[in-house]
Amino acid sequence: MKKKHSILHKVLSMIAATGIIIGAVIITAGAISIYKSTEDGIKTEITMAAKTLNKLYVSMYDGDLSYENGVCRIGDKLFDETDFVRLTECIACDDDVDFTLFYGDTRIFTSVLNDDSTLAVGTTAASYVVKNVIDGGSDYISLHVLVNDKYYMGYYIPITSASGGVVGMLFAGKPTESAEANALKAVIRFIVLAVLTLIIAIFVCVMVIKRMIADLGNIKSCLGELADGNFNASLSPKTTERADEIGELARYSVRVRENLRDMVERDPMTSLLNRRSCMKHLDELRDTGTGYSVVMGDIDFFKKINDTYGHAAGDFVLKTVSSMLRDCACANGGWAVRWGGEEFLLIFPDNTINNTLPHIEDLLSEIRAANPEYEGEKIAITMTFGISDTSDGKNPEKTINEADARLYYGKKNGRNRIVSNDESFTV
Repeated sequence: MKKKHSILHKVLSMIAATGIIIGAVIITAGAISIYKSTEDGIKTEITMAAKTLNKLYVSMYDGDLSYENGVCRIGDKLFDETDFVRLTECIACDDDVDFTLFYGDTRIFTSVLNDDSTLAVGTTAASYVVKNVIDGGSDYISLHVLVNDKYYMGYYIPITSASGGVVGMLFAGKPTESAEANALKAVIRFIVLAVLTLIIAIFVCVMVIKRMIADLGNIKSCLGELADGNFNASLSPKTTERADEIGELARYSVRVRENLRDMVERDPMTSLLNRRSCMKHLDELRDTGTGYSVVMGDIDFFKKINDTYGHAAGDFVLKTVSSMLRDCACANGGWAVRWGGEEFLLIFPDNTINNTLPHIEDLLSEIRAANPEYEGEKIAITMTFGISDTSDGKNPEKTINEADARLYYGKKNGRNRIVSNDESFTV
């Protein structure tokens, strides 16, 4: 048998899968973008550092660079380690940016270190750097240049002599390892932020979906109860008050419930309770031990009304009488029922015959005086009523049968009256 999955399970699975896919795409694209941005930032930093170093060199010193027997001169001035440090300290950049002054392809002053932490003075530049800068006479940048057996992101600027030849180079660079570490930190920060944002977004989505599923479950429960014949099934106000399709579905469910209740429990012509719903109410009164009175009523000479004025007029009379019966029942805490044809039943909880009789006397007087008009014809109406109650412990069937017997007695003895006991009747 195929395993059944709930909507919540399916939706949460979809959210999780979609979130993972979108998150992976965003994180991957973002990580690449951040890494590239970080790389571009370092590239800009070393470029600016190298060019700034060159400007300071040109502005502070005049003459050709020369180096002989360990002595460096720029023009007629000596240039030593102290001068190099002072020159590079003027440049505002990260501490891990290294600088080098080359004479030819050899480092004569540098902040690049050997493996033993000594300055890499005397080491030479890579052959492809020499080819591009010294032989080619142009600036050169590399994001993966080998500097003293260590990879750097570096920028080289040629130093020319008065004759136009290249005699050396200025270098500014950052170790690739350090640059990658900085980029990795930025990527990790982004990934953490992206994952947290994704988790929060998924959490919010899950909460919203769970609320939606709960409301759909509320509607499902209501419809299930309706399917089982419980027309008192209720929906949560939070569900019916929603302003979306679920709320609309809930409100439709309420209308379906009311319409089904009317179809099942009410007479379609008069809108009074039908016999089925009447017996249900009487069973509820019996189960709660509530006493009640029953009034059985019948329209006198109804067949004659149909024969004289037509069936449409007869329907009009039924609706008119039903309205008066309903008003009487509702005003006194009871229910009005269409028992069948022109026969009706009134139920009054917590009432006896003596309590009920005045209400029915008033009702009969109202019916006698009604004379409803149909297509210009006034139709005289009277009714006969029989009353019973459960004061002696009778069950619903015996109580109704007793009221029916008294109604029958009244119809045999002149109609247009109320019979409240077995030996006498009132007019």
